[in-house]
Amino acid sequence: MFGLAFLYPAFLIGALAAAVPVLLHLLKREVAPPVRFPAVRFLTRSPVEQTRRKRLRELLLLALRVAALVLLAGAFARPYLADRLAASGGVTVVAVDTSFSLSSPGRFDRVRALAREAVDEAPAGDLVAIVSFSDDAAAVSDPSADRTAARRAIDALAPGFGATRYRAALDRAQEIIGGRRGRIVLVTDLQRTGWRAEAEGIVGEDVDVVARDVGGLPSNLGVADLVREAGRATAVIRNGGAGARQGHVRLYLNGREAARADFDAAPGSSVDVTFDVELPAAGVLRVALDDPTGFAADDARYLVLDPPAPPAVLVVAARAGQGDEAFYVQRALDATGDARRFRVVTTDGAGLLSALDEGRLGGYAAILLLATRGVDRRAGAALARYVQDGGGLLLAAGEALDAEIVVGLFSGSLSLRLDGRRTPSAVTLAPVDARHPVFRPFGALAGNLGQVRFSRVVAVTEEGWQVIARFSDGTAALVERRVGAGRAIVFASDLNYEWNDFPLHPAFVPFVHELVGYLAGRRREPSAYLVSDAPAGAAREPGVATVGDPPRTVAVNVDPRESDPTRLTPEEFEGAIRRLTRAAARRADAAVHQTESEQSYWRYGLMLMLIALAAEGLVGKRFP
Repeated sequence: MFGLAFLYPAFLIGALAAAVPVLLHLLKREVAPPVRFPAVRFLTRSPVEQTRRKRLRELLLLALRVAALVLLAGAFARPYLADRLAASGGVTVVAVDTSFSLSSPGRFDRVRALAREAVDEAPAGDLVAIVSFSDDAAAVSDPSADRTAARRAIDALAPGFGATRYRAALDRAQEIIGGRRGRIVLVTDLQRTGWRAEAEGIVGEDVDVVARDVGGLPSNLGVADLVREAGRATAVIRNGGAGARQGHVRLYLNGREAARADFDAAPGSSVDVTFDVELPAAGVLRVALDDPTGFAADDARYLVLDPPAPPAVLVVAARAGQGDEAFYVQRALDATGDARRFRVVTTDGAGLLSALDEGRLGGYAAILLLATRGVDRRAGAALARYVQDGGGLLLAAGEALDAEIVVGLFSGSLSLRLDGRRTPSAVTLAPVDARHPVFRPFGALAGNLGQVRFSRVVAVTEEGWQVIARFSDGTAALVERRVGAGRAIVFASDLNYEWNDFPLHPAFVPFVHELVGYLAGRRREPSAYLVSDAPAGAAREPGVATVGDPPRTVAVNVDPRESDPTRLTPEEFEGAIRRLTRAAARRADAAVHQTESEQSYWRYGLMLMLIALAAEGLVGKRFP
């Protein structure tokens, strides 16, 4: 439902000025003194018809004047239509922490007991919802007056492998409450690491937030890290307890025990344990320890020794397979030493759309757009989102790259404008900043790029882009723009020996490698993930999984921050909630301003006021 609201309601006081013409109308009395005329006595008494018309005109003028003043006050108050949620009563959301710091023996029973108490204490008229949270949050019981269903949902909960994140719980709970009166009860162990640097959730001013403390963390030993150094494995053991702990830790290689080492960890500290065993070039490591009193989730950690898979690069040419535009680029990317540095896939516009429909664009570390045939506006929007999410995009101007289509695809997202082709008199290439990652590996040999001759180029608008190379006539040759987590680069000529002789020079191969490597750097596929960001195809639990196409082996581990026993005090927790409430109020105010500016109903109010004034003038002049 929608309701009428005002951005500046104080201006509505100005509507009281409408009382002025009403008061003047009531005080205005034109009473003519009676004058007797002898001949009048022969006339029959009858009402004067024009008196009624005059009174009607005065009422119409009064209405127009009052309307003009009310509309003026309403326009200054800036009206807008706001969402209004009609609901009776409130909502109590019980958010239950299911992170692995609550997985020690008997600890989660305390969690369930506190959550059931929160359900029992909810006001009689409130609906009750249950949310489980760790790295993310999910509603396990929708808002309902059925308290039994809420208790059953609590009984079915169990700790998982995620880490505490209060923002996820608060955001999901506020989403359930909406615009209603509400209360959020967090059942948690108040771990300090649950408040991340970005923790600015949404908590309305009408929502109370309370925490039910499960209690301090038990003594815990955990494997905080596992790394390969100088051909050997080193494990980091963290002692989160108040007393010194000793024990032994075992190293497994491809499922078989390869080594064992002892450790002695002081209270609240970490110790490095290095295994005296030579590691192979590939395989899977697992290090494990025994800790019956702590959290089982952090008792093991995994590491994949396999070299990382080469990043996938999608080259879009006029024809699938190997278009003419992609010939030299693909040969340059394949020209490596001992191992392939990139996995190159060449396709056309139809293949790009197919990858978009199948959700495969995110699997490419960089996309090289060398042709626009078959590429529509939908693909342009998808490529812009791809860059926003951390991808690298290269556009190389050439015969197959239509400048007008490129401008239509990216003018709204990347603010890219190409002013058309021109034929200079044999310009050369010169880096603007030799320290840029694309040119840094050239070092003193960067001058070799000046030997390349360009016969045709495209004029690239520099506004909003960083120029990293120019032609010898001063125009931009290579421009870069950072968008979100990714970056886009435009090369103002082709890479195919039509508009220049670049592919014939020795500098071409390293230039293409460094350019594509720079673009792909943000999207290199890692071999290790936390449970919270496990890739598709991997379970959200510690272990080793095979994912992707082509298949690759990855390790999934728990977040070591969850093993940190540092806790918040109740005062610190309340202070954090107050900061969230203030941040939410600022965002709500900004949202209101945005909504009002999009609707702009005040313009219609001013137009109606002007119409009312014009009608008042017309009526007053037409019927004196």
